[in-house]
Formats: sequence, C-alpha cells, structure tokens
Amino acid sequence: MTDCVPYAIHIATGLELADVLSLAEQRGWDSEKGMTGVAAWYMLRDDLGFQITPMKQPGGRVTLKRFLPTLDATKTYIISVPNHWFAVRQGQRFDKARTHLRTEVY
Repeated sequence: MTDCVPYAIHIATGLELADVLSLAEQRGWDSEKGMTGVAAWYMLRDDLGFQITPMKQPGGRVTLKRFLPTLDATKTYIISVPNHWFAVRQGQRFDKARTHLRTEVY
C-alpha cells in the first residue's frame, strides 16, 4: 500500500486527500514507491504548518494490540509501523492495510 502516508496525513489533518497527495508528490511520493517518513514529517511541519509532537517509544516489545488502548481517545495520532503508516483519530483506527494487531510498534 503506497498511499498509506498521504492517507494517514489526510485523516489526521482533515485535509482533502487530493490536496495531500499533490503536496506529497512535491516531497517525492509516487504511486509505486510511496514516500519516506522523513519527507512526510517535513511536509506536515513545513508545508502544512502542523506541530509535530513525537511520542516516547514503548518500552520493550509492544504489539498494536497492547499499544492502541493506551492512546488518549481525545487526540489524533499517526502511527508508524514497519513500512506503513496509519491514523488514529478520537479512538478510531483508520488503516487501509488493516495492520495485524501482533505487529510491533517501534
């Protein structure tokens, strides 16, 4: 799934997906290779003006099943797992790839 990064940004920000994809293309996204996480964070901060607040990594090996219930349901998150991004907004998971709950969070 190569559009997971723009899709997660679209969900987290509420911006139209087409607008996010257009900006993502300027940052190197393409429909076959996707885009790097670094480029996406710069896009969020520099192009879209969002404040990025990194989370502390969970201690030890933590799966999505254990991690997701710890999130504040009033906040919006972009979650990065190996080779994939998805969003959690107001406690609802937006994950086009339906990442398995045994996936480890880094």
